[in-house]
Amino acid sequence: MWWPWKREEDPELTGQPCHAQACAIQKCLSKNNFDSHKCIDTIQKLLACCQEHQNKPKHCAEMSGLLKEAEAKTVK
Repeated sequence: MWWPWKREEDPELTGQPCHAQACAIQKCLSKNNFDSHKCIDTIQKLLACCQEHQNKPKHCAEMSGLLKEAEAKTVK
């Protein structure tokens, strides 16, 4: 899990598939005042990575709610 006050990288997660995509989401959300709608492309890239790796990377478990939230905003 990502914590904004934790500066060092968690070695257990950095070697995981989809790590770069998960970091890109955090960067996008921070830049866009945590509006997930503005990061839908970045979120979809993580989703694609997770699907490619059968949702096994630890980063994939944390993003399911975020994707649903972003898609709900897009549909409205």
